[in-house]
Amino acid sequence: MGHEQGKVKKAAQRLWGGNIRFVENPRYEHSNTVYSLWLAIRYVNDDFFYINGDVVFRPDLLDRLAEEEGDGVLGVVGKHCGKEEVKVVVEDSRLVDIGKDISRERCFGEFIGVALFRESMLKLFNKSLHNLVEERGLVNEYFEAALAAITGKVVLRVADISDIPCIEIDFPKDLRWARRHSSDFGGE
Repeated sequence: MGHEQGKVKKAAQRLWGGNIRFVENPRYEHSNTVYSLWLAIRYVNDDFFYINGDVVFRPDLLDRLAEEEGDGVLGVVGKHCGKEEVKVVVEDSRLVDIGKDISRERCFGEFIGVALFRESMLKLFNKSLHNLVEERGLVNEYFEAALAAITGKVVLRVADISDIPCIEIDFPKDLRWARRHSSDFGGE
């Protein structure tokens, strides 16, 4: 947890009650999502949603992911992607590659940072995270590298959520847009 963590904790407890464990990454300034997830996954033994903290979306997006079968389901907006987006390659509705360095020609769309991972993939996922963090020391990697390493061993599906309002807040203009469209997300 980083910026405004007190507000984040209060909001999460208000929405989901007291059954929440907060895991703080003390190295957040020098690490990335692979390290944060590596710290948190030791507390997971069942299906779980992975949600980047800078993504705003309508709650029914989670329902869309839960409706899909497979060991994991990633929320993807089908579109032409730029250099910075986390791109996905899909064959027969199955994720076959993920990352920022994928060519735009192969890309189906952008992974928006919301996913459902099921218990059936936890052992392999944990092993992949362990390999990146503990064995290779790649703490500044994105967690999607751990997924890319196991795509042939688990069934990862893609849910096209292009029709559900969502936005990653990276810049002030993104925040302004989200505030102007808060009613689209179920806000006031």
